[in-house]
Amino acid sequence: MPPSSSQCVCRVPQATFRRRGYASLLVLCAVLGAGHIGAQQSNSSVPTLAPIRWIGAPGQLKRPIDLVALEAHTVVLENDTESPLVLFSSSDGRLLRRFGTRGGSSDAFLNPIALERDVKRPNSIWVHDIGRSQIIRVAWASAAGEVTVVRRQLPTTLPITSWAIEHSGELIVTGLLPNRRVARLDSLGQVVSLMAEIPGARSEPASVRQEAYRSTIASKPDGRRFVLASRHTDRLEVFDSEGHIVSAAPRVASFEPSYRVAVGRVGPIMSTDNSLRFGYIDVGSSSKRIFALYSGKSRKDGKGQASLGEEIHVLDWNGKLIGRYRLPRAALAISVHNSGDEVHALHMYPSPVIAVYKLPRRPQ
Repeated sequence: MPPSSSQCVCRVPQATFRRRGYASLLVLCAVLGAGHIGAQQSNSSVPTLAPIRWIGAPGQLKRPIDLVALEAHTVVLENDTESPLVLFSSSDGRLLRRFGTRGGSSDAFLNPIALERDVKRPNSIWVHDIGRSQIIRVAWASAAGEVTVVRRQLPTTLPITSWAIEHSGELIVTGLLPNRRVARLDSLGQVVSLMAEIPGARSEPASVRQEAYRSTIASKPDGRRFVLASRHTDRLEVFDSEGHIVSAAPRVASFEPSYRVAVGRVGPIMSTDNSLRFGYIDVGSSSKRIFALYSGKSRKDGKGQASLGEEIHVLDWNGKLIGRYRLPRAALAISVHNSGDEVHALHMYPSPVIAVYKLPRRPQ
């Protein structure tokens, strides 16, 4: 049953960042991305999805911040709760258990902020604990079974904002990196390579452009490609495993980040106001498709929900648009079920709950 700021300054550390040109990436993106999704499908013709089932009930989630849809279970990460992980049945939506502890002890989560699917194991997830600079594998034999935990250290000097883990065990991450948008880390958390040039005006500090073009990353399960979905522009770009751009998806509205470079106490900062617009809020993937959660709203017209997405854009791994669908209410995050044709969306209003949507198999 279905459940019943005017200005912001984003501070960017200047240390370890140096100015560098963005070469041909911006030009290539402009050429490949010149197509316009709106030209193919107007807003009025975008079909609205209807939930096929609900996961959780009003009141069971308090402050959810992320989710992962597995074969049998859906896992939710909550903020500021004693047990940060919540396990639901994916088939009937029942709350099965809460687990994990928060605190300063060595076996507790300090500040978990994101979840990822474990591509090698069915009842297993990875948790990014930014407070400990770790990703933590959490596995369970059954809904009521014993929980095992394995920890992997991340570089403490690398501010990571989004990441994906591949079959090889390597990580690909985005964040405030030295002169590139993406880093590849080995199983010991060491940087193997830096990839993908930073877009934006070459005259601006790289650290500010990193923040302006902050992106969420998702990897193709076989590790051969990854996608970057930009938070403050409607750029969605597909790269090969070496960080070379394969294609740029058609642009929805062709907007760039709205900001100015200001001087803060620690160096140059990205200063924004109500004109700042939100593009892609989250992105997920399957072996054949990319699923991107899109907002398109500015702080001024978003009525407090600009940072939530109301559309799901489905593309193939060549950046071709397959379908564009509207959600009945705005979502904070999405996760693609193992089947590849169901999307779990985390809705926040009027109360936090997860809706499951079945996507059409044929292009719209």
